[in-house]
Amino acid sequence: MGKENVKRLLAFLLCGLLLSGSTPILPVYADDTTTEAAAETTAASSDEENRQKLKELQEQSEQLAEERKQIQSQISSAKSQRQQQQAIADTLDSRINNTISQITVLDQKVIVLKDEIAITEDHIATLQANIETNYELFLQRVRASYMYGDIKPMSVVLGADDYYDSLVAAKTIESVADHDNKLIEQLNSDKAEVEEALEQLEVDKKDLEDSIETLEEEKAALESELEATNVEIENFSKMEKEFQANLAANQKMSQELQEEMNAVFALINSVGEYVGGEMMWPVPGFNTISSYYGWRWNKTDYHTGIDITGSGVNKATIVAANSGTVAKVNTSYVPGKGYGIYVIIDHGGGCVSLYGHCSSVLVSEGQKVVKGTPIAKVGSTGWSTGPHLHFEVRESGQHVNPLGYLQG
Repeated sequence: MGKENVKRLLAFLLCGLLLSGSTPILPVYADDTTTEAAAETTAASSDEENRQKLKELQEQSEQLAEERKQIQSQISSAKSQRQQQQAIADTLDSRINNTISQITVLDQKVIVLKDEIAITEDHIATLQANIETNYELFLQRVRASYMYGDIKPMSVVLGADDYYDSLVAAKTIESVADHDNKLIEQLNSDKAEVEEALEQLEVDKKDLEDSIETLEEEKAALESELEATNVEIENFSKMEKEFQANLAANQKMSQELQEEMNAVFALINSVGEYVGGEMMWPVPGFNTISSYYGWRWNKTDYHTGIDITGSGVNKATIVAANSGTVAKVNTSYVPGKGYGIYVIIDHGGGCVSLYGHCSSVLVSEGQKVVKGTPIAKVGSTGWSTGPHLHFEVRESGQHVNPLGYLQG
């Protein structure tokens, strides 16, 4: 075999190196001095910055959520009527500002996530291109090996004419084997990195989708809150102006209404003991109180219940605040006077609840109902400037603050 064998080996190796390129294609032997390596470094830096931004935005979001809880707790913990009214007024700006801040954070998060997704997609594309290139190199090496036959390295070395020839042959074989091993290692490494990047891409896309959905919900909630607030202010102001414009006549009408309702309640023969427990909110999903129990409009009118409203409240379902028997259903009324269409439920022990200004009734007198049973629809019948529920609780005929039952 001798020198011919060594020459044959060197020719085979040279051919393999020529086919694979004297300078291996990146990233197999990537040098940081190349443009591609610099681009990858820049991309990695941007990725790290985005991850840090996302972390900071998440922390801000959690902080704002905690602030919102504290605001709500401030309202819920107020005990007296005056404290309740003051808490609602004091926290209105805070609630709106909190929601605006939530929207701002989510907007920023969406921008960062979109940027992060673009970087990840570019990175995946680069890795896939590298895999295709290096896989083609690997196939070329396999073809070269097939074309030049199966040469056993040991026989080549042992067949060399002198030590120098055998040393050159051994080192060349070692270099080519090392190149092939690195090529295979790089293929496996790139494949694993692509799989990891694809998993992260799916996580980011899901996060983006959730963030956009939450963003739209927050914007809708803010718009609804602002709309409801404006409607409440307009309706309340309109009612106050109407009341003050003909104060004596309206006070007389209010007095007549109370006398009428007192007579209605006097006819109700409350049966058994009070069913007990807290009452549930009578208009699920609508928690805005536009007018509280007690004196209003510079003590010119005493409000015997609470008015519950909100954006889209018209025709919303009213439910029984507690279990009991339907004691009174009124569907006959004079527009602009009284509580319009209303329902009264006896909860036993002299405790009854009134649901006024309804648009329609879903129950009949004498019907047994359990807590949460739909009984009517919100309307604006009677003396009302807009859709809302007048909710009232009486004990032995005397009106009391409903919040005492609703909030324990």
